Amino acid sequence: MTTVHRPRRRFGRSRPGIGDRYTMMMMLIQRGHGRRIGLATSNDGKRFTPRDSALITPSLDEGTDIAGPFYFRDGEHHYVLYNAASGNIHYTEVGAAFDREEHKGAFYKPGLSYPEYGKASAPFVLRANDKHYLFYDVGIRLQQSIALAVEAKGPSVVIDQSDPGFESGGLWTLSESIEGHFGDDYLHDGSDAANPGAWAKWKPSLPRAGAYRVYVRFPAAPNRPDHIKYKVTHRGIVDEVFVDQTRANGSWVELGRYRFDAGSSEDDRVTLDAASDTGFAVADAVWFAFDE
Repeated sequence: MTTVHRPRRRFGRSRPGIGDRYTMMMMLIQRGHGRRIGLATSNDGKRFTPRDSALITPSLDEGTDIAGPFYFRDGEHHYVLYNAASGNIHYTEVGAAFDREEHKGAFYKPGLSYPEYGKASAPFVLRANDKHYLFYDVGIRLQQSIALAVEAKGPSVVIDQSDPGFESGGLWTLSESIEGHFGDDYLHDGSDAANPGAWAKWKPSLPRAGAYRVYVRFPAAPNRPDHIKYKVTHRGIVDEVFVDQTRANGSWVELGRYRFDAGSSEDDRVTLDAASDTGFAVADAVWFAFDE
């Protein structure tokens, strides 16, 4: 007995040999087999006929159940993405006629801490600017939010507050009490007032010269500064960027796109000024993502 459950992602593509104009991916519950991915077609986009009750069955590394299918084409390749019992988002090549099942492994592996907790689901992918953009669900069941992951096309450098390349001055306190930080912990300045003399600096050692997108991360909270100043020094030029640390918890917040030299230099760095705003300022991580 096969039960069709949660139809997903209908799109205007006919399956060769059938002639219907629309195809729909769906999660199926098959007694004794768990959840898998099926396929149905339709000529009007309203009434669908099941065509393949086992288009994709779980592989050993995916666990017993797969769900949330999404079809996408990348050049001459045709894939279906889906979330699996493993917690990862996996992908399988199905071919233009949906007559293949070549499991390709994990497409995306979520982090173990906030906000993903080792589980990502309901994938939606688009390609633009020569990159894949993945939208997906994260969070505790029934309390989920939508996340975005962007394909990295070159070398990246992440500096946490516990890594080489990080320096600080003034009074800072180590903490892990608020979720959303990168790594094991973060620093806060211990004061809800502007804190003269407290600063933090992230100086990367970059593998190559070029343009990089610079992101910062921090555990957000209502008592954080809402207009704190970061200074991005790029080839000796200083740009000031103001960030709201009360929002975007657990996300990478972009400061901008800048050109840096290879190696490590005081002419290429990011600094945080805890005296620039009131609230408990946080120094956590900075990400330099190559973008050229």
